[in-house]
Amino acid sequence: MRDFDDASAHLKAIRKGNPPAVTDARQRITDLKNAGLVVTGGEALTDLGSEVLGAWERYGVDSDAKTDELARLLLMALEARRIGDKGFDSFFAYWSDLRTHFDPLQLIDNWDSLYQINYLDFEREGFSPGLAYRDESIEVADIEFDLAEYARNTGASAAAISGGERIEDAIGGKVPRGRHRATFCMALEIVLSDGQSAPAILNHFGFPKKPTLWSPFNETQKAKIEAILADYGASIEPPTLEIIAGAVGASGDEALPPLPKPAPVLPAEIDFSSVLVDRPRPKAEPSGGGKGGGPKKVDHKQKAHANDAVGKLGEEFAIAYERWRLREKPELVKKLRHVSEEDDTLGYDIESFELDGTPRYIEVKGTLGPMETRFFLSASELACADTKGEQYVILRVAQLANAPKCCEIRYPFAGKITLTPTTYSVAFEVSIR
Repeated sequence: MRDFDDASAHLKAIRKGNPPAVTDARQRITDLKNAGLVVTGGEALTDLGSEVLGAWERYGVDSDAKTDELARLLLMALEARRIGDKGFDSFFAYWSDLRTHFDPLQLIDNWDSLYQINYLDFEREGFSPGLAYRDESIEVADIEFDLAEYARNTGASAAAISGGERIEDAIGGKVPRGRHRATFCMALEIVLSDGQSAPAILNHFGFPKKPTLWSPFNETQKAKIEAILADYGASIEPPTLEIIAGAVGASGDEALPPLPKPAPVLPAEIDFSSVLVDRPRPKAEPSGGGKGGGPKKVDHKQKAHANDAVGKLGEEFAIAYERWRLREKPELVKKLRHVSEEDDTLGYDIESFELDGTPRYIEVKGTLGPMETRFFLSASELACADTKGEQYVILRVAQLANAPKCCEIRYPFAGKITLTPTTYSVAFEVSIR
C-alpha cells in the first residue's frame, strides 16, 4: 500500500465511472484493489470503498493533505471493522500477531524495523526468518536485516553476498512506503486497542520524517481523531494515564512509554470440527542452517512470561478440544483431568481418553504463530513419552489467538519430528587420587 493522499480523487473518479486521472492509473488501481477499495479492474468501488469514501467526505479528509493521512487510514480500518469486511481480516490478524510479540508503540516508532520484520515474515520453502525474532523475544530496536553480513560470515558465494546487498538496498529504499506503513499501523493499533492507545499515539507521533523522528500532530489533528473515535464508540481513556501524561512530546529525548502487551485470548467462537489438521511435512533447512546473522539479545524474563501465557492458552484450547472430541462419551468427559494445574512435573498436561476408553496422555505445545514454529520438549516429557508409549500424544496448537489449528504427534516420534539437544546438564568431575 502507498500513501493515500491522492486516493480520494481517484475513488471519486471511479465512483463516477471514470479511471484515475494519473499516468500510472493501472498501478494506482492495483494499490486501491489491494486495500480492498475497488474491484478487480478498477471499474467500480467495493462496498468498503463506498463506505470509506463517504466517511472521508463526512470528516473533511477527502483531500490530498498528508496531515490527514492518519484520519483517512483510521476511518478505513473502522469502516472495515464496522461492516465486517473479510478482506481486511488479514491486516487485523497480522497486526494482532505483531503486537502480541512486540511492543506495538516501539514498532511504530522504529518503522524501519517494522518494515524489515514485514519483509522477513515472507515465507520461502518453509524458511521464515521473522519467526526467529518472535521465538527469541528480540527487542524491536534490535531487528535488523543483515543478510549480506551473514552471507560473508558463513563463507557464502559472491553471488549470495551480492544478492543480500541488493535486497538490503531495496528495503532501505522504500522510505515512502515505510512511512505510510507506520501510519497504517497507528490506525490498526488504535482500532485493535479500542482507542486505548490513541493518547500515546497522538502525544508521541505525528507525520513520520525518519524512524523515531516525527512532526507532531497539532491540536486540530488530535481533535479530529478524538471526534472520529467518539463517533465510532471507541474509548480514548488509556489504561496507564499517569505514564502517558508524563511522556514528552515527539521532539523530546525520553523513551517512549511502553504500552502493556495484551494477554492473548482464544477467539470467542471455535469450530472444533475443523481444527485438526495433518502434521506439517519436514522441510529442509536452508544452507547455513540459521535464521539470522548471529547472536541476538534476549530478554529471558520477558520470554518466560510470554511463553507461560501462551502455554496456558494452549492448555485452555486443548481442554475445550478434548471435551468436544469426547462429546458423545459424557462418562469420559467427567474423568478428564488438567493435571498440570496441580503438578507440572508429570511430563504431560492433560489426562484424557480415546473414544474406546484407552488412556490418552497429552502434552500441549502452543504457539501464536504458524504450526511450523519450533517448540521444545523437556527431558522429563521425553522420558514420560518413553514410559507411556503410544498413549502419549503431543498436541501441537498453532495460531491460538486468531484461527486455532492443531495436530497430533503420537509416540514413537521417529520420522515425525526431529529432536535436537539444545542444553546440557553440567557437573564438575571428581578426580580420585
